[in-house]
Amino acid sequence: MKKIFLCFMGVFMVPCLVYGAGDYTTNKDFYGDLNFRPRYNENTAYMGIRGSLSFLDWKNKYKDETGAHLGSDDFNFKSMVGMNVFLGYQGFKQWRGDVEFGYIGRYSENEMEYNDGFSSEKYDFDLETFYLTLNGYYELNHGFYAGLGVGMAAVNASVDANWLAKKSETNISPMGAAMLGWSYKLDEKVNFDLRYRFAVFDGGDLKVNVPGGTSYVKTDFGLIMDNSLSAGIRYSF
Repeated sequence: MKKIFLCFMGVFMVPCLVYGAGDYTTNKDFYGDLNFRPRYNENTAYMGIRGSLSFLDWKNKYKDETGAHLGSDDFNFKSMVGMNVFLGYQGFKQWRGDVEFGYIGRYSENEMEYNDGFSSEKYDFDLETFYLTLNGYYELNHGFYAGLGVGMAAVNASVDANWLAKKSETNISPMGAAMLGWSYKLDEKVNFDLRYRFAVFDGGDLKVNVPGGTSYVKTDFGLIMDNSLSAGIRYSF
């Protein structure tokens, strides 16, 4: 599934590397020939909203209070539904920038193990992420664009297990992103916006105490990679 998704995005974004810049208007020059020149909406503020589908990859590594490894779990291409809102400015020809606040989504996992002669073991795990980024974009031809973003991610993780104390904690991490997208002008002020984004951030860790003692289990989430597709509306004013 992961390979199919990446191949699809590669084919979809290849035109970004082939074409030049912007929408075009035409005029005739002194000799009567047609000249093509890019048309940009300069010095224009804009705002918008997108719905998103994200696929996250990370690895949970477990240790006890002595640092001994207790195992690990791989989470590959876990899907989450989220959204983001943004406010920006088209400043100079092909360049624009915006501030984006988003919700990547929530992943939940529930496990129940039944052991002969022992009580059942219940384990609930949740991972939820919000972010704030400053993005810069360069407008290409036929509505395509590319961009980079930098900001912060807030990762809230919680564990609820019958052999551990319930614990929830939020970790703040730097976040970097690279984007490729396409927009289609619906009218003079409204654009349909489709975007792919690859983002990375640190999930932090979570320590959960074992009831009745000083022991604990530490979960290290490590680097989280987010491949997301989003679609929405951009309004200029």
